[in-house]
Formats: sequence, C-alpha cells, structure tokens
Amino acid sequence: MIRTNKKRLRPRRISPSPDQVVRYGVGLDVHKHVLACCVSAQIRTGEIIAVKIHSFRVSPAGLHEFTNFLQKFRPLHCCLMECTGVYHIPVYHHLQKCYQDTTTRIIAMNPLLLNRRLTDLGTKEDKADARGLASLSLYDQLLRPSYVGDLAFIRLRDSIRSYHRTRIKTTQLINRMKALLDGENLKYAFNFKKEWVLKLLDCFLSHDCTLEEAFQKRIASQTEHGRSITILEMQCNTLGEYATFRLNPPYTVFTFLAFW
Repeated sequence: MIRTNKKRLRPRRISPSPDQVVRYGVGLDVHKHVLACCVSAQIRTGEIIAVKIHSFRVSPAGLHEFTNFLQKFRPLHCCLMECTGVYHIPVYHHLQKCYQDTTTRIIAMNPLLLNRRLTDLGTKEDKADARGLASLSLYDQLLRPSYVGDLAFIRLRDSIRSYHRTRIKTTQLINRMKALLDGENLKYAFNFKKEWVLKLLDCFLSHDCTLEEAFQKRIASQTEHGRSITILEMQCNTLGEYATFRLNPPYTVFTFLAFW
C-alpha cells in the first residue's frame, strides 16, 4: 500500500530576529486547570512562524505568570481562544483587563467555526490546537469573535436559561399529571399552577380517602397553622360528583408516587 502524507498547514517553528517580526499572534487552548499557549510571529515576507509553545496553570498565579510571559512579544496583535464552556471566561477577562488600553485584540470564537481550520492543521492535541489558533490569529479576515459578557451578564443569562428549562419541565409534568388523573377518570378542573392544589393532591395521593375528605384534611391543617381557608372552602363546595371520588390503592398511588 502506498501512503501519502497530507500536507499540514502549520507554521514553521524557528526564532526570527526582532527586526524581522511585523506582529505576534497568540493561540490559547484552555482547559479546566491548564491552558496551552503558542506564540506565532508574522515576519516581513508574510510567513507565519511558531516562536514559542508553553503551558500555564489556570489559577490567579498562573494567569499572572502567563501575562508576564506575553510581555516579551511585542507588538502583540491578537490572542485567540475557543469558547470552551466556562473555562475560557476567566482567561478572557484577565486578558481584557491587562490589554484594555492597547490595540491587542482578545477574541473567543465558537468551536464550530474553528473546527475545520484546526482539522486542517493536524492532530487535535493541546499544543497542536494552540499552534493552529496562533496561526489563525494573524488572519483577521477569518476571525469571528463571540460575545463574552461580564460575570453579571453570565449569571443573568444562566438564570434565564434555567427559568426557561424549568418552565418547559413544569409544563411536561403538568401534562403528565393531567394524563394520569384522566386515566382514573378524575376530570375535576385542577389548577396545577396553584400551590394549594399541589398540596391537596399530595394529601389525596398519600391517604386512602375521598377527594372531599382530602379537602377537609387540608382545611384542618391550614386552620391549625392559622392560615386562610377561604379558597379551600369555596373549591370544596364545587366538587359535585367528584366529592366521593376515591383512587384505587395501591396501584394508582404507586403510579403517582413514581411520577412525583
């Protein structure tokens, strides 16, 4: 079998003289505890050369060491990293703070946009990724920054996402609950968004009693704790034919307990 080696578009790794360098680019592959860093230089001929590859701890001391390391490479055109969950956020903000008064670009890109480029550059390893990102950081027309907000923005975004996930899950649970009650032919119009309804159903499922008896148990509990019973009394009077409705234990109770 004849094997052909795929040409890899990696920058050559040598040490150019300072007067040859037009600008530097930095590629960062950020993980939970470690970031792999590669510094590439664009020389006057337009060629991109890998100058230095190093790893740092992702900790306050490690990030301080990292920024001190970058001071040796001027002018620094761009620091490029991929959005890796939340791991890139402290690195991104640390660099933004250190280079806020300079022309250095700090860019975090969507991994999907970087994937094809990194695949072309060779094997996906920590230093290979950082090396590819360093090369890519010097191609302005290929860079597509993703928005990285401050901590307040991130907390708000996560809260909104959690809220929507909770709403979806709650709707699914309510629909499941309605289906189980309909399966028992209990068609009373419960408002599952009310807390008192959920507590009533909890009482109804936990005791071998009629629906009216469950109401009376809840009324007694509320009275004992000095809480209002007006709504419970009003709803109890609207039970009609379902006042004497009783679930069939133990199967139905276990069904609902599995649901809860």
